[in-house]
Amino acid sequence: MAKNKICQLSKLVVLSSVFLACSAGIAQDTDTPSGGTFWDVLKGAVGDAANEALEDKIEELSGTFDGEITDIRLIERRGRLAIFEVSYHKVKNPEGLQLAGELLRGGAPSDAFARSSTDITGKRGKLRILFEKGNAVADEGWGIETESGPVDTDQVRLTFVRETHPDEPFGQYLFDFRKTWTDSDEPDVLSEQTPDDDSIALADGEQTAKPPVLVRPGMSIKPLVVANQVSLAKPTTASKPAATTPVVPVRVTRIPPIEADKAMGLNQYAAKASWKSAAGKLAFPGSVRDSQGYVRIVSEANLSTGNKAQDLLNTHPEWKPRGFVEGTFPEMKLGNNMHFKTVIGFLQGANESSGVHFLLFIKADGHKNLMFSKYATPRKHENVDIDLSAYAGKTVQLIFHVLTDVGATNRQNYAVWVKPRLDIAR
Repeated sequence: MAKNKICQLSKLVVLSSVFLACSAGIAQDTDTPSGGTFWDVLKGAVGDAANEALEDKIEELSGTFDGEITDIRLIERRGRLAIFEVSYHKVKNPEGLQLAGELLRGGAPSDAFARSSTDITGKRGKLRILFEKGNAVADEGWGIETESGPVDTDQVRLTFVRETHPDEPFGQYLFDFRKTWTDSDEPDVLSEQTPDDDSIALADGEQTAKPPVLVRPGMSIKPLVVANQVSLAKPTTASKPAATTPVVPVRVTRIPPIEADKAMGLNQYAAKASWKSAAGKLAFPGSVRDSQGYVRIVSEANLSTGNKAQDLLNTHPEWKPRGFVEGTFPEMKLGNNMHFKTVIGFLQGANESSGVHFLLFIKADGHKNLMFSKYATPRKHENVDIDLSAYAGKTVQLIFHVLTDVGATNRQNYAVWVKPRLDIAR
């Protein structure tokens, strides 16, 4: 794609240069009322137009499409549909631009819905986007819909998509929106949810995670992720160097370790952890479409085993053989009789995964020690309880590591750590 863009730009530059050269070479002596020759005037007018067209084409081909979603408001939700009002601005060129929406389940687009889209008509404004059950994707060659009956989704992702660059969406706006889609035209009946019997049990004395916000008509919805594509910086004119000022030494204060002497959840520190894969450093939260691997928090989801769970750390390794994802948590000073507890498993929809290795390391006194290693598959989830009492009083770092095998599949490895926490042995 990059080579094609370069070729197109090169052709435009060459054609513009040839035209200007020819115009200069065949200039006539015929005067115009303005004092110049006819060809001088024509050359100037067409030359300026060519330059403007060239600049516009360069801007288009560079892929720096600007646009930002500023607000989402739920207008209507019924059994089979939901309508959102979307406010946007900073759109540089609305021609051929659409707002596209996807319904997600467990971090992946739901197969039960086709992508919704609506045209952008101005550089700023408001529009409405509709999601409706019944746009199920049929299995090619079989004519069987991939979903039937009620369908659950938990997030919505909105992006700008230009028709000339359908594979380069930008301006992402991701938000939580839990809904069970039915064939009914009746308004959704919203009620606070209570834990089911098949939910993953919490540790003794641990508080239940906050329930997801129920989105009601008229509510404004805050984003989980806003990722605007950064436009290329325009060259600036040279300026005189600023006067130098004395360099004042900066005293670096070491951040004290977290006092881990009581039961505590670890997901609250996931954003402060250092995440990486073989491709390099990873952002947090990451994008579920990032083939370099990603990490994110999922407030509530179904596991591949059908159990409901809350407060999950989703760690998808890089999409390649022996791909991995690893996170080093901030320093913690452990109290007495501390245990690491979690449930390892996979999000619902990990149909192509053949399993991954879950590993936990502890770094103390300059040494990295393996505390736990388990190969798990989507067929079952497993409880993990690791005794850390040998590190009582020490400052340590916990290191989460998820790894695929050489011959294993490297897609849909939706590995999760359910409520990873430190707990005191009873």
